[in-house]
Amino acid sequence: MDNSQLNDLEKENYRNQENKTDINNTHNVTGYSLPVCIRRMLNEGVTFNQRVACFRIAVHLKRVGLPYDAVIAILTNWRLKNHPKENKGIITASETEEQVGCAFKKSYTGYGCSEPIFESFLRPQVSSHFEKQVVTAFE
Repeated sequence: MDNSQLNDLEKENYRNQENKTDINNTHNVTGYSLPVCIRRMLNEGVTFNQRVACFRIAVHLKRVGLPYDAVIAILTNWRLKNHPKENKGIITASETEEQVGCAFKKSYTGYGCSEPIFESFLRPQVSSHFEKQVVTAFE
């Protein structure tokens, strides 16, 4: 399953579910969609905390109803988008599988985007040079 199929799944779930907020009110959930920080991590990869990110993404993908094999496939592809700093290696396929296995062992409800390690994934994504100048001018 690629990102466009995942986005289609999100759109379908949005149409079929009412807006909800999680129990701890740590992030808004629209039906069974993924929080913004999780979508951004999936789309962009990460530069730090790869194993933590992998586990948390897996928890959310499980929460939206994806089976174990699909989550393994998505995160095996996702890991190649990572660009770890300080000459660290990219999370391996076996480490990815281990993190997904841990996520599927228990009934985790998901993590919000309010934790400090996810703050950078909440900022608006700036796609063009002009927009970067506008955002910088108003900061």
